[in-house]
Amino acid sequence: MAEYDELFTEEQTTEKPAFNKEEWLAKKQQFREDTDQMLDNATSDLSEPSNLYAYLDVQARFDRYSVSNAILIAAQMPNATRLADFESWKKQGVNIKKGEKGIAIYVPGRTFTKKDGTEVTYFDPKKVFDISQTTAEQKDVKRSAPNEKLLVKALVKTSPVDIRISNQMLPEVHARYSKEENTIYVQQGLPGQKIFKALLGEILTARLERSDNPKNKFFVEPVAYILCKRNGINPPAISDATMLAGEDNRAVRKLLEVVRNEANNMSNTMERTLHPKDRGER
Repeated sequence: MAEYDELFTEEQTTEKPAFNKEEWLAKKQQFREDTDQMLDNATSDLSEPSNLYAYLDVQARFDRYSVSNAILIAAQMPNATRLADFESWKKQGVNIKKGEKGIAIYVPGRTFTKKDGTEVTYFDPKKVFDISQTTAEQKDVKRSAPNEKLLVKALVKTSPVDIRISNQMLPEVHARYSKEENTIYVQQGLPGQKIFKALLGEILTARLERSDNPKNKFFVEPVAYILCKRNGINPPAISDATMLAGEDNRAVRKLLEVVRNEANNMSNTMERTLHPKDRGER
């Protein structure tokens, strides 16, 4: 049986190639440059209506994600619903399907202190995967129709001015904000969704007017779109979906940061009415 002896003298394992730090750093730098360029290109593309709507849809679903990450997700996988990195999916016993390409986003990295004492967090690009790219079971969650009365009640909580019912408004005017009277008037007898959308626009006008920002008119419609999406209301179309054309990429992201923050602030206020911790909060 001497012919079997060689099986035990052969090398049993294949040595892994030595770690090449320079090559690793070069790949890491290239990934950063590619992600930065993708973000710039995707930001520029928001001047196209379809891309702007895709971004707003993503930001409506992923309220905790930054503007930059929402832009990147919209550019790579606009229908994403649940994201995690490779290790996080693995810990859940979930595998990434063969051939799936990761979605590049930014995640917090190292923190350093500047000369003036302020701390700055460095963000690194990282690949994440949507649940549709994994072996995890995707449940078809059917969203129930929104409780319109409760939604309107929650929305009223976000208003910085008084709201009154009026039966003296033109039929085509569903709500009107009067700066002089510090009041929003709502047409009497409207159905829930019409009240919600009309009231939302006027509340936003009243809220944003107080910020003294010259671009107040820009913010109203995108914020209203996001809030409608989050609450199961069919959002109104944006009157000028090319509003970002001609803006510098950094300026665009700063504008969208205001939109995101305002939408999140109003959502947080509404949540306390929509999902109170106990019945006493109602």
